[in-house]
Amino acid sequence: AIVPLGFFAAPKLDFYDSPREQFVKRLHYIVASIGICCELIAVVWSTVAVNKLNEAAVDPSKSLMELLQRDYELPWIGCN
Repeated sequence: AIVPLGFFAAPKLDFYDSPREQFVKRLHYIVASIGICCELIAVVWSTVAVNKLNEAAVDPSKSLMELLQRDYELPWIGCN
């Protein structure tokens, strides 16, 4: 949903816009680009986290917290 809102439905630059309006419209494209990059980074990190959880063979543990602290270094798992 961010792609159409960020780019296709973005305000278009017009010849009659004031300098402030032109600046704000250009800033919109920059913020939309940063938003898409952040979403792509979150997808990549979550894919890595899921793959690491699926591929690792670990010994049994007493609790989930012990398992995560002992065998997994996933401080960024919150992006899921």
